[in-house]
Amino acid sequence: MPLLATLPLDVLARILTLTADYNTLRAAALSCKGLYAAYEAYPIGINKSVAFNLLPAAVLAPALRAIRVGDELASISTSDNVEDIMHKHDEVRVFDTLLTSTECTALQSRACVVARIEVMFSRTFKDRTSVSSSRLSAGESELFQKALHRIWLFTQVIRHCYVDFPDEVGRDEVADFEWRKDLLYANLSSQDLWEIETVLRWLYVACEDLKAFVDPDYVPIIVQVGPDGFINLFDKEPSEVDEVIPDIDEPLGFEWEEDIRAVLEERKFEVPGGVSRPESAPKGLNPLLQTVFGKDDMCASCSSKIGLALLNQTNWEYNKWLRSFDRLQYLLPHNLVSNTHERRTLTAYFKHPLQHMTKPTPTADTGSPISTLRVLRELFDLPNVVTSPRLQAHMLADGFSSMTPHDWLCPTCLVEFITRHLWIWWWNEKARGRVLGEPLREDCWYGYECRTQTHNFSHAQKLNHLCVNTNEERLAAKKAGTAQGNAGGP
Repeated sequence: MPLLATLPLDVLARILTLTADYNTLRAAALSCKGLYAAYEAYPIGINKSVAFNLLPAAVLAPALRAIRVGDELASISTSDNVEDIMHKHDEVRVFDTLLTSTECTALQSRACVVARIEVMFSRTFKDRTSVSSSRLSAGESELFQKALHRIWLFTQVIRHCYVDFPDEVGRDEVADFEWRKDLLYANLSSQDLWEIETVLRWLYVACEDLKAFVDPDYVPIIVQVGPDGFINLFDKEPSEVDEVIPDIDEPLGFEWEEDIRAVLEERKFEVPGGVSRPESAPKGLNPLLQTVFGKDDMCASCSSKIGLALLNQTNWEYNKWLRSFDRLQYLLPHNLVSNTHERRTLTAYFKHPLQHMTKPTPTADTGSPISTLRVLRELFDLPNVVTSPRLQAHMLADGFSSMTPHDWLCPTCLVEFITRHLWIWWWNEKARGRVLGEPLREDCWYGYECRTQTHNFSHAQKLNHLCVNTNEERLAAKKAGTAQGNAGGP
């Protein structure tokens, strides 16, 4: 067998054309002099071949167009030439221009972003157990990627004209539906538009779930940040999401999310209202997804058939609200949620578990924040660790005692489960001496149902309200004791 270095350059070049992406190509070309020489001899053909390996053929044209239009828009500071730039880089003619090394790098970067968003889409609509890889079929994946790259292009154009370099003429143009229709949608088939509509509606809903919902009077999040910024928002902690969204002075003068529906209706398609389900489509069009896994699965607690919306430890970490300290502190029962002392101390403990609670300013050795996902797992284990017989009996009566982290619960039941158990977990942390400066105190007779704790800070701080209401038992015992005393005579 001949050594690699002895093969002709055209053979080595052919080997390089089979690499999966540009990172692999770069590593291969740098691995030996022969492969590097082959790349230097045939860079254009090799780069183009790897582009088709990196992205499906039908996806590459929309992706390249979005990159080239974005690059040209970034080089101008007005909205005067937007139409010319869009027509110059039409998808039909995109392969007439050779790939540059900068475009290859951009393709690699965007492919990674789209792949991550596809996993999120898969987890939401295809298979809720999708963790690190998409469950979409090859055909479904191609449709999704193609739609997302076109949405990327649309957001670039609207953001350039309306946000980055706004002027009265540019804003008037982009606010004109007919202008947007001719520039963005006219050359796309109705099937293409429906696939874009399906993905775009989901992006809007996902932004709302991020707590990054923008009032209709302002610019939608997906327009402000684009798909790459959308991924960055998911990487942020919930408390940081609002901080990374840019401030926009001028509200968007139109409802962009209604564009494609309006175009399809002009083309005589009957488009259903609400969020477009990927497994459904108007008559005459095909849905983006052909099959969905687990859509009829039921909640292990209430038996509601909500399928893909069910939650267990497999997908907890992908739900922003389950990772939020701010949300979790309000999942306390009854009047306990209005107990300012307990709620503040709980929040401080989440963020600085080694902090002494009597010291308001955290020091450098207060420990890493407690993961809310860890807390969730420990909530399910409470029946095995809580030592209080009264609390054990309370948990047995709440209907969740047999649940495990592996059980699939609907969001409503999971919130109910957390509300019924978080305060017991907080009691257990104190009982085990883990909360510095915050020991368990004498129980309040009315427990977590006490109304005084909601408005009397001194009372809330003085007594323990992480307990059940024992007032009726106390009164009954007192009455029984009085009756026994009377029966005993003088």
